[in-house]
Amino acid sequence: MLPGRAYPCSRPLLDTVTTALTTAGWTVLQAEWELDGLPAEPRVFVESAAEVLLRAAADGAGAAGPGGGLPLDLPVVLVGKSLGTLAAPWAADRGLPGAWLTPVLRAVGDHPVEEESRALVACLEAYPAASVVVAGDADPWWRVGFAPASPHVEVVELASADHGLEGGDPAATRRHHLQAAVAVAALAARVAGGGPPGGGGSGGLVADEPVQPEAVHDLPVARAPGPLLQRVDHAPALGERVEPAVQGG
Repeated sequence: MLPGRAYPCSRPLLDTVTTALTTAGWTVLQAEWELDGLPAEPRVFVESAAEVLLRAAADGAGAAGPGGGLPLDLPVVLVGKSLGTLAAPWAADRGLPGAWLTPVLRAVGDHPVEEESRALVACLEAYPAASVVVAGDADPWWRVGFAPASPHVEVVELASADHGLEGGDPAATRRHHLQAAVAVAALAARVAGGGPPGGGGSGGLVADEPVQPEAVHDLPVARAPGPLLQRVDHAPALGERVEPAVQGG
């Protein structure tokens, strides 16, 4: 999971997606970075973070595939939010399924630069592997009505949702985040051939119904080697941590 520029994986949207995936049996490796450590044109930096995640996934599986890459039977989905979606061309070159949340398809303000946005649009137009794109029609970095030609790309456009997939009130924001989580978990189930390890479908999520807190997994979060990664095998149940999202992403 690759977070946003100022939207870490602990923020509500990515936390909800992480919970959906771990509930369905997936292990989630999360990248972390400091805002002041990002270069002005961060695409290469984000791609290097994606490479670290991929290697950690292979190491965690205890085996390597051809050329030292992923084992052929290991299902992997790369999740990127905003800045993290700049890794889509890198993922496309490797045929990796991806969940691209609030992709920066327009160059607004200082970030991203126009070249990076154009490359992202072209990549998603022809993405070669199963993927889902989730964005809101109130997001200035989004192209409303974006419809890629690739048959592998599903687009979920949420009405009145901004760059953090926030709505006009906490209930709308929570609904948007659940809809994104359902879409990502459904993609993960397809990638795994009908259901991720230890679970199936979208992990029991129904976006249009209230989600009640279930049993909270109190297992500690284990740190992968190095400061860049966090490994999450279990997360608190949906509904446990709902905080106002910070602006940016």
